[in-house]
Amino acid sequence: MNIDWILLSALAASLIVNGIFIWYTIKVLQKLSYMYDNAEALQTINKSFLEHVDAIHEMEMFYGDETLGRLIQHTKYVVEQYDNFNEIFEDLQRGIMQTIDEDTQEGEDEDAEEEIG
Repeated sequence: MNIDWILLSALAASLIVNGIFIWYTIKVLQKLSYMYDNAEALQTINKSFLEHVDAIHEMEMFYGDETLGRLIQHTKYVVEQYDNFNEIFEDLQRGIMQTIDEDTQEGEDEDAEEEIG
């Protein structure tokens, strides 16, 4: 009888801790998703800015202006850096989702083995 209470208490503690970890994982993924969405929006804004400056540079009045040329180069660099950041962020997000999927699959496999055994 005493061992039953110990096992039941351990099970309850385990469920509570696992619930907290699941809740925390969901919150972290929501924040990552929010950051990713904002990074994409910022990247779109920068690309639009680059196109706008490029169009101005092509205008007859400003064609060949060195200052605009340097601004275009700088803007291209910023856009490239955002592209790199987004690639890293997407890889991170894919890795997290893959880990979660693997953990879920392992849990389902363990449940199936327990039902069989």
